[in-house]
Amino acid sequence: QSPLLLWQLLVGAGLAGAASLILVAIAMGSGSPVVNALTKILAVTLVAEGLLLLGELFGSHPNQDVVRAARLLTGGELRDRFWGGVVAGGIVLPLLLLLGGMGGAAPASLLALAGLWLYESLWVRAGQSLPLS
Repeated sequence: QSPLLLWQLLVGAGLAGAASLILVAIAMGSGSPVVNALTKILAVTLVAEGLLLLGELFGSHPNQDVVRAARLLTGGELRDRFWGGVVAGGIVLPLLLLLGGMGGAAPASLLALAGLWLYESLWVRAGQSLPLS
């Protein structure tokens, strides 16, 4: 129920694709130009994902249920997993690892994938935690 949903899905797909391809490229011993190009894509999609999350959670919402679900994530019982797992562990830490050089590409990719998975899980849980009546 968000006008940002399409953009979140596209950015999430780019993030997951870049992170997965980095792991495959490293496992196959691909040259650093390939991994370097993919890390740039991953960094851009991590920044975009962070901005979209902020827009989604702190922007205007189409109805009161979405407002309540967003509050549950940012300040309710799901806040620790959201701020710690999604924001810190899934966006900020991977970006810092990527800034540290090529050695951080694999752990950054794993953390980015875990953060994306955790966000999707928490967003569904937040929506289902609200009473229907």
